[in-house]
Amino acid sequence: MLIKLKNYKNFITITGIIVFSLFLKLIWILKVPTVPVSDFLQYYNGAVSLVNGTGYRIYGHISAYEPVGYSLFLSIIYFFLGSSFIAAKFANLFLSCISLIFLFHISKKYFGKKSAYICTLIYGILPLNIAYTSVISTEIIFTTFFIILIYFVLNRKNTYKSNIILGILLGVLTLIKPYMMIYQGIIFLIDIINFKSLIKPLKNFFAITLILLLTISPWTIRNYIVFHKFIPVSTNGGYNLYINNNPDAIGAWRNPTKIHGNLIEKYKNKNDDFWDEVKVDEEGKKAAFHWILQNPESFLKLGLKKVKNTFLTSDSCFWSTNYLTAGNKFKYKPTLQLLNKKIHLFTLILMILYFGLIVIKLVKGTLKNIKVHTLIFLNVIFFLVITFVFEGQPRYLFPLWPIFILAIVYTFKSIYSIIRKEI
Repeated sequence: MLIKLKNYKNFITITGIIVFSLFLKLIWILKVPTVPVSDFLQYYNGAVSLVNGTGYRIYGHISAYEPVGYSLFLSIIYFFLGSSFIAAKFANLFLSCISLIFLFHISKKYFGKKSAYICTLIYGILPLNIAYTSVISTEIIFTTFFIILIYFVLNRKNTYKSNIILGILLGVLTLIKPYMMIYQGIIFLIDIINFKSLIKPLKNFFAITLILLLTISPWTIRNYIVFHKFIPVSTNGGYNLYINNNPDAIGAWRNPTKIHGNLIEKYKNKNDDFWDEVKVDEEGKKAAFHWILQNPESFLKLGLKKVKNTFLTSDSCFWSTNYLTAGNKFKYKPTLQLLNKKIHLFTLILMILYFGLIVIKLVKGTLKNIKVHTLIFLNVIFFLVITFVFEGQPRYLFPLWPIFILAIVYTFKSIYSIIRKEI
């Protein structure tokens, strides 16, 4: 009876945290009517074109430029609820609920129930997390599936079933963000530490990769039929590499027309703002790799700028607060910016403290749950490398916030334990 009562209280507590978080996000959605622009508008239009049965289109052209994953998800929502902005935002609410549940279970297993409540609460009320609920973008859906992926990486029991699940999850994430096609390398490194061998991790690596490729294969086959070229997911890789690795690159997104002698201009369509995406993808990769090989020192300096723009710059919630239905901006944007800036600085300081703490515990041989700390470290490195090569932008740090929260709560818990022992 006592056990049942205790479980009931635990259920009420976590449910209360999730409901409170969803309430704040709902208020934000209703009070801050964000409209999609730029890539976000293309996700919306791509979903509408899928619902209408005209294929996945950009500017009216059959396309593979934007990864199809998010638009495909939206098209399912729109099929049942209608093609409205609010339907996509309510989908973000649902995804947010899922992410909180999985984050709770991750932190509960490794850091205890109290820490799990704190982790879930912090992520649930994080201003950045709330603000992106009103944005029709990949941040919420990608981070939700990313948290689910981390959960299954950390809770592998039956390797055969786990590999299938991880492969499917990586396939879904790849269709949202193509760079996740190489994430199984992170799982491989974690497996080496876990199994303390090479053979089993290699078998897992190839099994996960195979399932990943099978998961994205319908889209890859579609691309081959449409473009007569092997395009696993998207045609924007060359474009992104090119605009972020050239003599005029600034370490953040830049209008390609501002690049001296830009190669996109000659492939631009006459009747709209789009271009021959396959040609730009091909030529962009060639130009970017040529510049990198010829200018390694400049590439290094530029990469550090990208990292600074992503990891050391706070997210202003620009995409959530600058484009509203009435054409105005969110009136409390400066306050939100200042709050995000302080949270970001506080997080940076605590992450430095966390890594210092981990090093000290490793040296002393007192570090427990090495698997979860390895995962935290490798994920930070993974996103750092992706940023270094591609583009620097504060919102690209969004998927790492649950990771940061896990590390920060662990740091506070460790410091509290040290203080208690001293007293």
